Amino acid sequence: MTPEAFTATATVLSGLITGSATYGAARVRCRKEGSQKDGLVKEVATNAAVEAPYTVRLDELEVTFDDDGKGAYRWKREEVRARQEIQNLKIPFKWELACPGGRLFKPDARGLTQADLPVELHLMEESATLMRGSVVISGFLGPDSEPTSLAITQPFSKAFCMTRAEAAAAYRRDLWKMEYAASSCRVPVTTLVVTVVFPASHGALAQKPVLIVFYPETERFHASEARRITNDFAVAEHRATLTVDNPLVGLRYGISWMPPV
Repeated sequence: MTPEAFTATATVLSGLITGSATYGAARVRCRKEGSQKDGLVKEVATNAAVEAPYTVRLDELEVTFDDDGKGAYRWKREEVRARQEIQNLKIPFKWELACPGGRLFKPDARGLTQADLPVELHLMEESATLMRGSVVISGFLGPDSEPTSLAITQPFSKAFCMTRAEAAAAYRRDLWKMEYAASSCRVPVTTLVVTVVFPASHGALAQKPVLIVFYPETERFHASEARRITNDFAVAEHRATLTVDNPLVGLRYGISWMPPV
């Protein structure tokens, strides 16, 4: 299961801009490699960055789970700063599980501090494996406004395959055969951080976790961008962290691992 974060659009309404973005958590079920070219990806990323109605200073995802597969995705978006006038920033989201036997529980959204604008969560569709709705940052944001921050927590059970046999069966037709957690960069972000905290059962993985960078909406590996950030990846006991400065808009950055036997 992977998070899809920040698909930004904006519509002019009565002189104001109602911004929207997308959060989510769903493994991209990719059967083909696609045909992206680095030059085109960079051009699209540049255009998207210029057109984005707001920016984010820190986009942080932390994933934790225990030996029973219970855990949570925890996102922080610090210093959401509007480039244009935005009223009630609406953030559609979709979380969906791909791991067999997985279950989602009701998510929670809030401002990080009392000084931040209020945040509401509106669920439109809710099931054991799918959560769809929107997060609304209530109020007005403009170029001269103070930035605001928010946090979203999505609890789960078995969002990830816990054994190698489970992963092999679940992802046998996918392009990427290993488990992973990733965050999509959808608006200009100064720093993107992905952290996975592994349970005790994953302490002796046959292969160390690795960083991943995927082309937009695929599981095709972006080798040149991965080389650029190779020194920004660290693995310690039960924890792997990827820190990316100035990530390319549209790409997905994350951490991948093969569960234990």
